[in-house]
Amino acid sequence: MTTLKEIAAGCKLPVSEGGTLPEPTEPPAESET
Repeated sequence: MTTLKEIAAGCKLPVSEGGTLPEPTEPPAESET
């Protein structure tokens, strides 16, 4: 399970760093489901 801190950090990181969605408003929860 991803914590809110991890989600926030993932949103701030670029795609090459682990961020999958370009929109910081949508957390990468789709990949977790």
